This record gives sequence, structure tokens and C-alpha cells, in this order.
Amino acid sequence: MLILYSLGWWFLVIRRRSLFILFAFVLMIILISNIFAVTIKSYKPKYGLTTSTINFRSSTALGSSSIIKQINKYTNIKMVGEIDNFYVAQLSTNEIGLISKDYVKAVSNAPASKVYQSLTPYTATVINSSVNVRRGPTTSFTKVTSLSKGTAVKVIGRIEDFYAVIYGTNKIGMIEVTLLKKVPNSTVATPTVPSPPATTLSNADLVLKYINDARKANGLVALTKDWKLADIALRKSKEMVEKSYFLHTSPTYGTPFDMMKNFGITYKTAGENIAGNSNMKSAVDSWMNSEGHRKNILSNSYNYIGIGVTKSDRYGFVISAMFIGK
Repeated sequence: MLILYSLGWWFLVIRRRSLFILFAFVLMIILISNIFAVTIKSYKPKYGLTTSTINFRSSTALGSSSIIKQINKYTNIKMVGEIDNFYVAQLSTNEIGLISKDYVKAVSNAPASKVYQSLTPYTATVINSSVNVRRGPTTSFTKVTSLSKGTAVKVIGRIEDFYAVIYGTNKIGMIEVTLLKKVPNSTVATPTVPSPPATTLSNADLVLKYINDARKANGLVALTKDWKLADIALRKSKEMVEKSYFLHTSPTYGTPFDMMKNFGITYKTAGENIAGNSNMKSAVDSWMNSEGHRKNILSNSYNYIGIGVTKSDRYGFVISAMFIGK
């Protein structure tokens, strides 16, 4: 499903034993395959700053049941791994969880947290009858669940005496190192799990890339990302999802131009494109095939852009792109 809307304004077999071995092998493959969505290589930790108030999650599932808590805007975090469109994040409290890549800006300053040792991911199994998975690297952290003996997990890192692990269906937690046993030769990536590209762009950065590709193809200079404008665009896309509307005029903030001014954005010219689409490239291609959207993308009057992308059950994603000229 696609919806888009634009607005521009100048001021805007066989033996039993063999069968048993085969069954055990298949069962192990099934168990292991469920936890191989994480990057199949060691990951060098990097640092980020949240660009909005965001959800800190226990898994990649987007329902409310996976939300641990909310993290305030401008919070320093350490990114220690990646799963799909999420970063595995270590907070200053040393809690481990997942945050969406769409709401994190790369920075150089590290949060005050314990040293995280990145490991080449490998599979390990629980060696006790019941082992606790916790939110952080000490027994004082909340118990998330218990895993039974023989359960397979993927070890991706270590903080002191606890391993950071992926278990179940892309769930994250920490287990004491003495309670896990490495599966031999498990560091070799399986053929069915390709290594991800060296650099994974967020959805917002993908939209920016496709817009600037279109401008370059038409002999125009690239638009520069404005982080303050991006925050406003994200507020707009989130509100459209949360309040189930698809319009340029927000019931809370008014027009895009009102919204920019009220958040301290000054401009000579301004415009906004919005879309509902499951794919960032398709969204920009659709804009380019629409006169009003294309005009905003290829306008010489704009030199800055802010892009907000929010997941939507109805469309896949709702995208707001705000353009300004200074």
C-alpha cells in the first residue's frame, strides 16, 4: 500500500541410531538457526546519541511487550552489535537492550559504562538445569527469563563475568559466563545467513541518499541533513502513526511551517513531502513520479532537509521529509 502527499510553499533412513543422530542434528540446526539474525562477525563498539525519546527493547518484536523502558532524547549510548534495524545497546547503567537505528546519531564521546568486550559470535548451550537471563552484568539486574539445560544461545560479547547473548527470536540479555558451554566450531557462519553489508544505513539516511541521488542525476547539489529539522520531521511521522492521520496539518502542531517556527527553525523557503510505504526506495521513486513531490526534491530553493521515519502497521512506514532554504 502506498500513500503519499506533498506540500511546498515559498514560505513553507535406515537404522534407529542413524535416525536418532539425524534427528538430533536437525534439531540443533533448528535451535541455532533461530538465533542467527545477528551480525556474523565481531563488532567494534561505537557510540551514539539518541535523537528522540525512544523505546529500549528486549527483542526486535515491535509490540509493547518488548519495551523495557523509554530512553530520553540526547542520551549517550554504546552500540555493541546489530540485529536487523536495531542496535544492541549498552546504557551507562550497563543494561543491555535494543534500540531502533532510526533514532540514533553517531558521536565520538563514550557513555560512562563498564568495558564491553566484543567477541566473534558463537553458539553456546546452557549447562545447568535452569539459568537466569538478566538485563545487565550482575545478579542485581532484573531477571528476564530462565533457560533450561541444553538451550542454545548466541554469545556476542562480554561485560566482566557475564556474556551478552541472543536467545529465542532475536531477544537480548546477559548470562553468567560459567553457565554456558561453547558449541565446537560454532563460529563458522552458516551458508543460509549472509554477512550484512559493512555499513547499514538507517531508513531516514536511505531516504536522504535516494533524494540526493535524484538531485545529483539532475545536476543539483546534495541537501544537507539538519538534525533539528530531522527531530521535527520525526515528531510529525510519529504523530501521524500514533493518531492515525495522514495530512500535512497536524492537530497538535498545525502546518509544517507553524511547526518549524514553533521549534525555532528559521527559513526563507520551506516544504514537506509525506508518504506511507513499506520501502524507502519505492517511497522516493513515487515522489519523483508526482509533480508536487518532485518539485520539492529538485528545488534549488532548498539546501537543508530533515527526515523522520516511523514504523506503521497500516503502511509499513510513514515518512516525513521537511525541506528548508536558508
